Amino acid sequence: NQNKKLTLINKNDIIPIIPSPYQISKNDGNVTLGENLMIHHQSGLKNEASLLAEHLSNLMGKKPMLMESEVSGPNIIFLKTGKVEVNGVSKEAYTLEIHPDKGVIITGSDPAGVFYGTQSLIALVPVELFSSVNSSIELEALKISDAPAFGYRGMHFDVGRNFQTKETVMKFLDVMAYYKLYKFHFHITEDEGWRLEIEELPELTQIGAFRGHTLDDSEYLAPAYGSGAFPDPDISYGSGFYTRQDFIEILQYSAERHIEVIPEVNMPGHARAAIKAMEYRYRKLMEQGKKEEAEKYLLSDPDDQSEYSSAQLYDDNIVCVCKDAPYIFYETVVDDIIEIYEEAGLTLRTLHTGGDEVPLGSWEKSPICKDLLEKNPEISNFRNLQAYFFGRVTEILEERNLTIAGWEEIAMTFFEDGTWEANPEFAGK
Repeated sequence: NQNKKLTLINKNDIIPIIPSPYQISKNDGNVTLGENLMIHHQSGLKNEASLLAEHLSNLMGKKPMLMESEVSGPNIIFLKTGKVEVNGVSKEAYTLEIHPDKGVIITGSDPAGVFYGTQSLIALVPVELFSSVNSSIELEALKISDAPAFGYRGMHFDVGRNFQTKETVMKFLDVMAYYKLYKFHFHITEDEGWRLEIEELPELTQIGAFRGHTLDDSEYLAPAYGSGAFPDPDISYGSGFYTRQDFIEILQYSAERHIEVIPEVNMPGHARAAIKAMEYRYRKLMEQGKKEEAEKYLLSDPDDQSEYSSAQLYDDNIVCVCKDAPYIFYETVVDDIIEIYEEAGLTLRTLHTGGDEVPLGSWEKSPICKDLLEKNPEISNFRNLQAYFFGRVTEILEERNLTIAGWEEIAMTFFEDGTWEANPEFAGK
């Protein structure tokens, strides 16, 4: 009965932009973008102008001419920066004016604001025009003033469990940009897959990036999420990884669209792919008689008889946090990721540490961990070894001037009675 009362909203009452701009005012008349359309831009906005030109070339079959100048007028889109403040916000703010005499003028408080203005302009194009090549585009005359309502606007993308190609990731980034999202939490390590090439540790992708039928995970990981019996990226979404060059291209593609990539290196839980890869490395080097080198990155404790079951029913996916190898491993991986960012001409600012779903029972029958607790009674119980781990990881990341992200558990303290509370050691961090 309620559904019968529903009526369609008048098309003219719908704002065609998501998220809704802070302020939009419609004016009389229309503006036509037609043949010989030009994009003029101030110095420093060539990237934003070029991306807009690519969009328009798909719509019009011809790329608009770009020119660094401060000219506006009919059949011209002019991109510039200036003082813009909307609802008390000046960062990433913009105004978009579509005027019969002035043409299209986008003014941003910074290049990101200009970019978001171009995304709003694209959103104003009638959707039916995207299915064909058009000689011209007609837009309503209006003015939009907008700025972000939220300081963190992000998406989380898990390629550990189901791998996605570089091209799919880039498509995803385009959609993020369209909706003015700018934090890309890139979930590249998991129990079921390690997806980034690390130069120092090729086994991470050699073993940890492939899933197929196996009885012992000695050559690749077991199937998961219906990924099938064959470790072939062409037929299975369980297998695949990004080369350094792939990742550099993803980073640069993101940066052009004002998106920050926050990679996730998940430990001490959700680490089965890394654990199995490093066990393979251990066996290989032990066969060569290289004991010290073999143990350097071994993430597990061979003598650990602990019994646990993770949220995904694994009993072998928790790193032994009581030995030095995981911290050497972590430093090696993080330093390599930092180098990849530098090769891309960017700076890694934030690293997501994962840290969730460490099951009860972890470490309780590890001789190494029992010894650590005896020597450090302030840790108080096995459950708080997770906080101990993140204390050490925090030092590693702070030395590299990185902001630390993670799932909720990383900042919690666990008590014997089963209760939790926020760990005061992490306050302000």
